[in-house]
Amino acid sequence: MQKQKAETGTAKRWQLCIRVPQENKQRLADFKHATGFSTTRVVEELLTYFWSLRTDEQRRDLVKGVRLAELDEALEQLGWADHAFGLRRWIWALEEYRSLEQIPGRKAAGLRRLAQYKQAFCFLDIAAELRRAGFTGQADRRVEYLSAAIKAIKCSIALGLRYISDTPHRVVRFNIACGWSLAAQYEIESAIVNESTLKVLKDALSHPDHQRRNEADEMAWKAIGVKWRTLRAKDGRVLHETTVADVVADRTRQAMANLRSMTEPEKVSLLPKAFHFLRDLADEDPDLRFLRCDSKAKPELTKWRTENLTDPLVAFDTLLSGLPKEVLSRSFEDMEKG
Repeated sequence: MQKQKAETGTAKRWQLCIRVPQENKQRLADFKHATGFSTTRVVEELLTYFWSLRTDEQRRDLVKGVRLAELDEALEQLGWADHAFGLRRWIWALEEYRSLEQIPGRKAAGLRRLAQYKQAFCFLDIAAELRRAGFTGQADRRVEYLSAAIKAIKCSIALGLRYISDTPHRVVRFNIACGWSLAAQYEIESAIVNESTLKVLKDALSHPDHQRRNEADEMAWKAIGVKWRTLRAKDGRVLHETTVADVVADRTRQAMANLRSMTEPEKVSLLPKAFHFLRDLADEDPDLRFLRCDSKAKPELTKWRTENLTDPLVAFDTLLSGLPKEVLSRSFEDMEKG
C-alpha cells in the first residue's frame, strides 16, 4: 500500500493506493453503478464503520483464525436448533434459532437469514398448535386461542418478509403464502358460532393420530369452504355481509400474490431452480388448506397450478445442468474401469 499526502482546500487528506482482487473490483463497480456512490465515499464509510468497532471486533474481523471458535459455537447452536426442530418442539426450536440470529459479524449473515426462515416456520406450527388447543380445550376460550394463533402467523409473515427483503427465495415466498392462507382460515374460524360446524372442527382436531387428524381437518374444511359465507356471525348477520369477508378476501389476495411471485425471476433468487415441488406441495400442505377448500379461492389456486405445470423431464434436465461436465460425460463402460 502506498500513501501519498494530498490537500483539498484547507482539509488535509491521504490518498490510499491499493491492489484488490478482480472480483472485489467488479463488486465495487457494480455497487457504484447501482448507488451512484464514489469509490472514495465507499472506502471512507467502510473505514468509519471499522473504527467504530471495539478493538477485539476489529481483530476478529481481520484475523480469520480467531473466527474458528465463533464458527464452532454457531454450529453447536445450529445443531441444538435443528434437533428441537426435528422433534417438532416448536417453542424450543424458536428459542434456539432466535439465539442463532444474534451471532454478530457480517460473515454470519447466512446463518442469521437461515435462523429467520426457521423461526418463521416454527411460528406457523405454533399457530397450528394454538388453534388445536382452542378447539379441543375450553369452548369459551376458542376465540382467545385463535387470536393468539393469528399473532403467531403475523410474526411468521414478518420474519419471512425480512428474509426476502435481503435474499428473495421461492421457498420463503411459499411459506409467506401459507401464512396468509392460515390467517384467512383462522379469521373465519374465529367468527363462526354455528354449533354443528364447530363440533365438526373439534372432532377433526381431537384425533390423536397426526395423519388422521389432518385428513379429518381437510374433510371438514371442504364443507366449510362452500358454506362459511352463509353462516351467521355473533351479531346475527351472515358472514359475507360482515368485515370478515373483506379481511378474508384481502388475505387471499396476499396469499395468491406470493404464490405467483415464485415464477417471477425478478422477485426470487435462482434457487431452487426446479421449484415444481412447491406447486405439487400446494395440493397437500395443511397450511394452504383454505385456498384448496374455499369456493372462491380454489379456482385461483387451480389456475396457478395449471399455469405452472412442469414436465418432469424438463425439471430433471434443470438439475443436470448444474453438474460438472466430467460427471455428465462419463459412460458406463468408462466407469467400469474405475
